[in-house]
Amino acid sequence: MPRSPSPSRPSPSRARAAGPRDPSRILADLRLPLLQSRRPPCDPAGPFAALTWQQQRLAESYLYRFCQRWGSDLPPWRRAILIGVAKRLALHPPPPGWGRSMLAHRGGKATKQKAELAGEPNPGLAVMRARQRERAREKVEGKREMPKRQLPLG
Repeated sequence: MPRSPSPSRPSPSRARAAGPRDPSRILADLRLPLLQSRRPPCDPAGPFAALTWQQQRLAESYLYRFCQRWGSDLPPWRRAILIGVAKRLALHPPPPGWGRSMLAHRGGKATKQKAELAGEPNPGLAVMRARQRERAREKVEGKREMPKRQLPLG
């Protein structure tokens, strides 16, 4: 009686046709059913069903903007990431000063890059020196005050 091939081992005729199998692919093929069995089923109410109504609207607007940014290059894995980011932003929106803080970081990075291009041995010191010069200038000239608004004479 002929032996039937085991499910984990390919039949000899298939192995010859496909060539030698890559060992990393064998492990991946074994893990795939495990991963698929652990995947939670999709919610028929949509990806934002667990959120409140206002949070759902906010998450949908974030997701719409993200999808517009990517255009037609939106495979399922990227859409899943964007849905997760939209949920996170809807639940925990960034604080008001976050954008200003990011601009400050970018400005500091640009100053450091300029110092590196100028041949400064330690670019971090260049930033410190720039701050010291600014403080010294304020000390000599006095703290500049905002001009007072005046009503037009009329």
